[in-house]
Amino acid sequence: MPVNTGDEPPARKYHTAKLVDHRRVLVLAVAVISVALIPLALRVELDRTLKSAYVTSSDAYKVYRDFVRVFGDDEFIIVAIKTREGASDPAVLKYLSAITDELKELDEIATVISLSNLKFFQERKGIFSNYPLLLKTPDGWQLPDDATLARITKALPLMDYLLSRDKKTVGILIRLKPGWRFHPALGALQNRIKEIVASQLPANGQFSMTGASVIREEVQRLTVRTAVVYGILCTIVIGGICWYIFKSLRLALIILIVIGVAVEWVLGLMSAVNIPLNSTTSLSFGLIVVVSVSNIIHIITHYYQNLGTTTHKSEAVKLALRMIGRPCLMCTLTTAVAFATVMISSIPMVQQLGFVMTCGVLIAYILAMILTPAFLMAIKSVRVEAQEKAAADWITKIFRSLENVVFNRYKLCMVVSITFTLCMIAGIPFIHTDTQILHLFTDSSAVISDVRFVENNLIPVRSLELVIEGPDQVFKKPETWKKISVLDKTLSASPEVASVDSPLSLLENFHETISKGQKPSEMLFTDSRLLSQLFTVISFNAEGKDLLRRYVSPDYSRVHISVRIRNTATKSINEIIQAIETAANNVMRPEKVIVTGEQAVFAAQASQVVDSQVISLVLAFIGVTILLIIQLRSFSLGLISLIPNIPPVAVIFGMMGWLGIPLDNVTVFAAAIAIGLSVDDTIHYLTQLRREMTRSTDPHASIETCIRQSYQKTARAMISTSLTLFFGFLMLAFTPTKPAIYFGFLGAAAVFVALLGDLVLMQSVILSLGSVRRILNREIKTKSYQAPPLVNSNG
Repeated sequence: MPVNTGDEPPARKYHTAKLVDHRRVLVLAVAVISVALIPLALRVELDRTLKSAYVTSSDAYKVYRDFVRVFGDDEFIIVAIKTREGASDPAVLKYLSAITDELKELDEIATVISLSNLKFFQERKGIFSNYPLLLKTPDGWQLPDDATLARITKALPLMDYLLSRDKKTVGILIRLKPGWRFHPALGALQNRIKEIVASQLPANGQFSMTGASVIREEVQRLTVRTAVVYGILCTIVIGGICWYIFKSLRLALIILIVIGVAVEWVLGLMSAVNIPLNSTTSLSFGLIVVVSVSNIIHIITHYYQNLGTTTHKSEAVKLALRMIGRPCLMCTLTTAVAFATVMISSIPMVQQLGFVMTCGVLIAYILAMILTPAFLMAIKSVRVEAQEKAAADWITKIFRSLENVVFNRYKLCMVVSITFTLCMIAGIPFIHTDTQILHLFTDSSAVISDVRFVENNLIPVRSLELVIEGPDQVFKKPETWKKISVLDKTLSASPEVASVDSPLSLLENFHETISKGQKPSEMLFTDSRLLSQLFTVISFNAEGKDLLRRYVSPDYSRVHISVRIRNTATKSINEIIQAIETAANNVMRPEKVIVTGEQAVFAAQASQVVDSQVISLVLAFIGVTILLIIQLRSFSLGLISLIPNIPPVAVIFGMMGWLGIPLDNVTVFAAAIAIGLSVDDTIHYLTQLRREMTRSTDPHASIETCIRQSYQKTARAMISTSLTLFFGFLMLAFTPTKPAIYFGFLGAAAVFVALLGDLVLMQSVILSLGSVRRILNREIKTKSYQAPPLVNSNG
């Protein structure tokens, strides 16, 4: 249809009309702001410390920081090297020595420990000192005899990291200098370490490298990859879907430009308020693309619908903005409220995503209302042939087929919908939590493969730090160490415990070495003078002092025992912590027992994740309900509008329970966001239904007729926007982190069920339940409210 771009007829003025009348000034303002934000957008930084994953205000985190202050954190990079011959072969020990020496030459490394340079307190030729573990022979270095090696391993649990039980695998511990633990060039340093190990590795050898800094660096890499991959995939998919919907490349480009500007503004905002890029905020770029496209689609759809009622392009744009301005605003506010409720979480990275997305959807709405009308006024309208082709595509066929099913089988549709929802709700009791860092990685990732290699061939890398606290000097008393002896045996007997690194083993070795095995170790539990002497001997040199400080506080009021735990499917980390804490309390009472460490901190956050999920869900329901009541101008209608939005929330919790998807730092906000997104189509549909019923000139017009008319006018746009949301969330399946993949499937399922709730359940409930129909009649048709005409008398 040709469109007249000449003088438009006089029209009743609305605030939204100003967006068209002043579009040039508004577009110029957007351009100026966008240019100003470019430097900020380019300065967004990575969260290299992963501090945003910790609840720094929690008691568990404060206890952990106090533990690090007293005992240090012992953060090492672990390199595990496995060969066919093993450490019994002098050639392997020669390779190990060469690797160790070359690593020590790197300026970025503070300490390198391996069998080749490990020293041990022992007596040789009547002199007590720290001597090398390895023995020099004409053929090269060799291990001591099995009995000596067993005694050393018992005295120095650190040996578990340096030599496997079968002697086939040797380990190297690397401590970085403080400035390099979070250095931007840490990845390059780790690659250099791998090159050194690979260059000296025997032909039949293999190695893996893991550790906290290695995992942190991989998290950074995956964070950037997630942001880039998800953002690009969403852009491509949304652009393709919009091209199919409107059969116009120009309109698809308009949508992508508007969304692109919104993403750039969000990047600038993140930089301005110092929000880093982490495993949650990296999702924001793709999510903004996904959730902001619906407003643009509604504007364009109504614009082309109005071209059939007016020959003036500007009038068609103004009519479109007038019809969908308020519903789109309410949709934006419900989505913003849903994201805002996420900010009540105590986990910083979740709070940050909530803030970024709350601001992001508001920014996207403002830009859509400014830029979309300006672009529509600037380009030629889509040809009639393209509009007719769009009206006959499979999207139209889908909603027409659904229309026949719903209006002919509405009672069956309602029963099926309710049954499905109840089945999903039944899965809620099976939901579990997992906030551990390793949960970020997929089972096939290199990080998980390296961790498994080290754990299968050397020792489990996960540990819990047990701190026993009492009065000053309490750990110079023999009876206290007798209880620690019992505790060590109790913990070692637990099937979940791989090994126990206790200071008692160190004391027993020093006592046995000095007494030459002539005095029983039980004297440690009866002779306080002996304990004082041993502490003095250990502290003779700097190495001994550092070793002792790892286990005992300077005032001898606290002792540290490191408990290495196995990966097990039978017990959760919380259950293991509880078991260790209970066992320690039973043995050490009245001394205070604390279980800490990174594993314990994340485990403590799991309960906070559940609490924040419940609170955010309740707040989202309350906030969205209030906005629906405001939009529909009816308390009863506001409550009715929630009916089709219960199944999307139920399907998220049901999938998590039935499929074993854990509640974590990403999936925690899935349900609240589902509420905010799922009501969008409900708002557009009920707004149109209200309009149809209040405009009806026949006082006896059936509700079914009004429902059909509303359905026919909104279904295509609802399916189109849901399609973009569905595939947008589904693109998370191609990102590298497990929580993002889970979140994508949950979001896609919620969008699909929400669409069915609006197209099927809502109509079925209205048509099946007489009480709902009576409410509609009372709240809408009998009110004095009259909607303004869509086209003025001169149009």
